[in-house]
Amino acid sequence: MSSRWVFEPTPTAQAVRAALTVLALGSGVSTALAQSTPEAASIRLKPGASLQQQLPQSVTNQLPVFISSDQMTSEMDGTTVLEGAAQLRQHDAVLRADRIEH
Repeated sequence: MSSRWVFEPTPTAQAVRAALTVLALGSGVSTALAQSTPEAASIRLKPGASLQQQLPQSVTNQLPVFISSDQMTSEMDGTTVLEGAAQLRQHDAVLRADRIEH
């Protein structure tokens, strides 16, 4: 007589298995859909001035400046030096460079 152990999966294990199956199937479908429409790659957004705000210079100078970079240093005189993928944003202006001193 041979005895065989039979394990029944718990409800949690069944839920995890179902979720992983859905994720695996979903990732394959999105890749297939992305590759099946070649004209989608040629669609591009066009810049427009319809949402631009015309602000007085006195107000624009008081707006916050957002900065980001790989490395950032600050000098005692108030100068900030951004290096590596440097980006400075204020209102509707964006400045990108390898190095920015502000």
